[in-house]
Amino acid sequence: MCRFKRYRPGFQALFFLAFLGATGSAYGADPLTAQDQENSPNSSVWLIPEVTAIRPGTPFTMAVRLELDPGWHNYWQNAGDSGLPTTIEWSLPPGFEAGEIQWPTPHRIVHLPLVDYGYSREAALLVEVTPPPGLSPGDQLSLQARVDWLICSDICLPAWAELSAEVTVSADAPIVDPQQVDLFREARAQIPNPVADWSFEAEVTDAGYLLTARRVSGEGAVPDSVYFFPAETSVLDHTTPQIGAGEEGILNLELTGSPYARQPSALLRGVLVAEDGGSWVAGEALTAIEVVVEVAGAPPPQ
Repeated sequence: MCRFKRYRPGFQALFFLAFLGATGSAYGADPLTAQDQENSPNSSVWLIPEVTAIRPGTPFTMAVRLELDPGWHNYWQNAGDSGLPTTIEWSLPPGFEAGEIQWPTPHRIVHLPLVDYGYSREAALLVEVTPPPGLSPGDQLSLQARVDWLICSDICLPAWAELSAEVTVSADAPIVDPQQVDLFREARAQIPNPVADWSFEAEVTDAGYLLTARRVSGEGAVPDSVYFFPAETSVLDHTTPQIGAGEEGILNLELTGSPYARQPSALLRGVLVAEDGGSWVAGEALTAIEVVVEVAGAPPPQ
């Protein structure tokens, strides 16, 4: 657990800058050249393209794969009560464009009075990269990225790496690297997506929000031990238990608003997880689904 004091949103980044100045894998992927370990205590990171050859104008996927020593963790896009999310600063050839990070489902890191959201042991962050159409077949290109993350146990340490990966330009369809098939398949399986079997509603309450999930198709019981991970900070109080009640294909989840929020959020966005391992879709191992829902009764964003 990262033993920072609880800061109001916006102050974590300033604290982290000051802190910087003061101071196998389940995926089965073959290791590439990792970064200098002096810059990444208790962790390692690799930049891995899914393909060995790219086609002009055709998007492909890159992975930033992090491995953490036992007992250490890093953070999701919403770190929770302390910590900072991993960032990727790309340095790509002219005309290339990198998309947003596709975050895998986090888990709770509880060390009261703090509750954080993040990853233990390892995580693969996927990013779609689009090359320009005017590349010449046969060219060898270097894709570079600086990755910064915070790794924590009893203490928190800043870590960073400057990474690179090589790809070849081809006139043919992108060629998938056979050594990385398992890595990317398992990484995509951990990224939550919307599910057609469920619809969502949300409304403002005296305490915060009521999030309702309704089964619109399919069969199966409502999962037990459900937890909603908000994608944005300053929306929910992470330490207050989320009270859920489900029956006959309906789940009602009472959520406590953040004490730092100036007003209720007009949009609830995040991940709904069956923490007991239950599935949202019968016959599938689907423990997490993406939620994006407008909040009834919320004032317009200021």
